[in-house]
Amino acid sequence: MTSSDPLLLGIDWGTTSWRGYLIGAAGQVLERREADCGLTAIKDRDFAGALQAACGDWLAAWPGLPRLACGMVGSRDGWREAPYVSCPADLDSLGAGLVVVDGLHIVPGLVQPARPDVLRGEETQILGVVAGDDSERLLLLPGTHAKWVRVKGGRVEDFATAMTGEIYGLLARQSILSRTTAPDAPLDATAFAEGVAAGHDRGLVDLFGIRALGLLGRTGPAALAARLSGILIGAEIAAFGEDWPGAVTVIGGAGLSHRYVTALALCGRAADAAPDDAVVTGLWRIAGSAGLLKE
Repeated sequence: MTSSDPLLLGIDWGTTSWRGYLIGAAGQVLERREADCGLTAIKDRDFAGALQAACGDWLAAWPGLPRLACGMVGSRDGWREAPYVSCPADLDSLGAGLVVVDGLHIVPGLVQPARPDVLRGEETQILGVVAGDDSERLLLLPGTHAKWVRVKGGRVEDFATAMTGEIYGLLARQSILSRTTAPDAPLDATAFAEGVAAGHDRGLVDLFGIRALGLLGRTGPAALAARLSGILIGAEIAAFGEDWPGAVTVIGGAGLSHRYVTALALCGRAADAAPDDAVVTGLWRIAGSAGLLKE
């Protein structure tokens, strides 16, 4: 083995996406790729065939390379269900909860039994950001189902879910508001800020105003979509304000993270964005905790 050889094949395998990483010493990415083999694209549950199609050349070149995947591949509809680990949970908890199918180790999700609530895939990003950090932190992972997460001492203590992204999609594409909004347009920063303020102060009561503004010809479809996004995100931030105080680290794609960091600042919350590739760091750390890495 040379210093340029990978030590881990890491996979982020979701419902609609597949991202693979050859990871070398100290967790650096040697090579990465994406493939069209998310769960919804797999026929007849042929996960083994999908993996071969996505990275068969990697598997052939390094047949003994440990393989670790996170995401919906470990769900009930995935290749093999990896049962949820209860919070509080840390690297060792997740490492102990790995399940194996055809040589692929799968990271379990987390469950908060008291609420109840679950997450799957985000646990790897979270621990990619906070493992080894003894401070108490508040994280936010925006998306279809946004996750607000409390961590302390590198351990996930609590989390809660807001369906903001899914609600936006439904309202912007399927409701009466879809007739006056353009959800795929570039973000109108002014309209977004106005929406954030309205949502934070008044919740969702201004939603129908989007329809009225469109009918009256006062605002265009792009601005109305931005206002809708702002109202929903502002209302979400307000809902998590009293019981989830403090500065927020946002983990996610650049576009959506930027919206949330901006919205949090507009609402008086200190916020920053986590480094890219948190999922890679999380996979690396979980693999190390589970004893999968061989120097």
